[in-house]
Amino acid sequence: MSRLSTDVRHPLATKQGWASFVAQINPEPPRLMPTEDWKRLTPFERDLYNEARQDYHSALLLVATPDIKKVIHTGTKLVINNRGKQLGRRGLIVSGASGTGKSTSITQLGKKFQIELERRNPGVSDRIPVV
Repeated sequence: MSRLSTDVRHPLATKQGWASFVAQINPEPPRLMPTEDWKRLTPFERDLYNEARQDYHSALLLVATPDIKKVIHTGTKLVINNRGKQLGRRGLIVSGASGTGKSTSITQLGKKFQIELERRNPGVSDRIPVV
């Protein structure tokens, strides 16, 4: 039985947290343990096994709802149109009820922008988008 990762999760508003969020890839599903093997685990080992499974399920892919797609599309156009402008930049206000995906949309827009920035500027890792 392997131990859980000791990787520390930083808040998304920190450089470490943002870098970790941008670097996330689709997780590998955990190995499903046969029932007989599971029964032989100690309570502590079961907790570790179950936590690994819960971590996998909590990191599943984002469902791109029409609202999330619209924010990312509009935000991407604004980022492109604002390049190099010193004055007259256009912004984006995202509003809505609780739980509608406002923060998710903005973080996905930032992640898309960060990945494109790194692709255009290989080796430059100290630049991050600001919202």
